[in-house]
Amino acid sequence: MPGDGQMRLCISCEEVFQVPRGSSSTRCPGWRCRWDYDENGQYSHYHGYKRPLAPRALKHMALLGYSVKYCDECGQCKEPDTIMLRPFVNKEITRLCGGARRQRFEKNEREDFENYVANTFSKRKEQSRMIGIRNLVLFLVENCTAWLYLTKPGNSHALKMSISKLFTQLLNVRIPEERDEFTKRMQKLDESAGDLVALFRQNILDANLTNL
Repeated sequence: MPGDGQMRLCISCEEVFQVPRGSSSTRCPGWRCRWDYDENGQYSHYHGYKRPLAPRALKHMALLGYSVKYCDECGQCKEPDTIMLRPFVNKEITRLCGGARRQRFEKNEREDFENYVANTFSKRKEQSRMIGIRNLVLFLVENCTAWLYLTKPGNSHALKMSISKLFTQLLNVRIPEERDEFTKRMQKLDESAGDLVALFRQNILDANLTNL
């Protein structure tokens, strides 16, 4: 029941969030979904264009036994707006997946980083590289965590610790910071991201060979 601190997933923006204890609302807190709710916080379907549901959101719904109801008039998703995640989705999974997604799409966080990079590095190539490293790390943290949730490999704890270490490494990159120190931190972050990619590539390969 809402209000017991349950974890939910918004099927539109894939934000993972916790319903505050005592609250009866299951409204998505993501800023991109604010127009989908009325002034009372109730989900409101309207006839118009909406982004198609992401394949990963549909996969989550199928895994958890939910189905999408589409509007006969416009063909868009009518319900549900959010779904409850199973109790085994622990706080660390939520912290990693939700935290990385917020860092990726939260406007202030993104703009602060991009403005710092633009003011610190004069060459466009350097700016693009720094922004690319940040985006890669956040993409890896979110999607590798989701892969763990969906597949539950035998060594999931060790893999989760590697993801958490990478995310913490990114959060420890402070701005503003002296240029040389910032560059050094981002270089190490890039190397760690490469290590995580290699680790998951090997695990996915091993899993595929096991299933042959």
